[in-house]
Amino acid sequence: MIKRILVTGLLCVFGFLANAQEKQSNYDTYLNVYQRAVKFNDFSVAKGALYNMLALKPENTSLLDSLAYIYYEYRQYASAAIVSKEALQKGPNNPGMLQIAAKSFDYLGVKTESLKMYERLYTISDDPYILYEVAYKQYELNKLSESLVTADIILGKNGVDEIMVYVNNSQQEQISVPLSAVVYNLKGIVHRQQGDEQKAKEFFQKAVNKAPNYTLAKQNLDYKGE
Repeated sequence: MIKRILVTGLLCVFGFLANAQEKQSNYDTYLNVYQRAVKFNDFSVAKGALYNMLALKPENTSLLDSLAYIYYEYRQYASAAIVSKEALQKGPNNPGMLQIAAKSFDYLGVKTESLKMYERLYTISDDPYILYEVAYKQYELNKLSESLVTADIILGKNGVDEIMVYVNNSQQEQISVPLSAVVYNLKGIVHRQQGDEQKAKEFFQKAVNKAPNYTLAKQNLDYKGE
């Protein structure tokens, strides 16, 4: 009786090991397919391989990250948002997934969710440009007073004049300007929205002073109204 139990137990162990080895072998095959597909720029095949790997190892959160990146790169923003949010349930402080979620929701027009993601991202990054994204989303959501407060926090940070961002010039070419100039321009837009044209002009002028080739700020400064 004892011998029969031992034999049965050993068969179960061997069966488990065989299944685990087969699972790993299948996973390695799909991983090889994924790597080759990425190398050959065939992201449709890469995406399919990732789904197969997820079926075999759903606990591997890096697979969700890779899937979200693929969806985002191919402008499938709804899928990118869903996948990145699922990844964030398993890793709430994943900066890559927070950024993809924020940008994807923004492209989808879901500004409230985008703002939440940018706010979470800022708490772990302390990046002034991310805080600018927060301020801009607050403006888009008509949270004008909050946007001005956030803008002032950015301007109060050390080195904000040395942080360069890209904007378009009058020829629609990308140029770099200080982040402070972009923030001053945003403050001008918010004050104009609030009906304070004098304040708006002051901030547009500050933006132009910081970046004389900043076309949008110059246009805002020269705007005479309807």
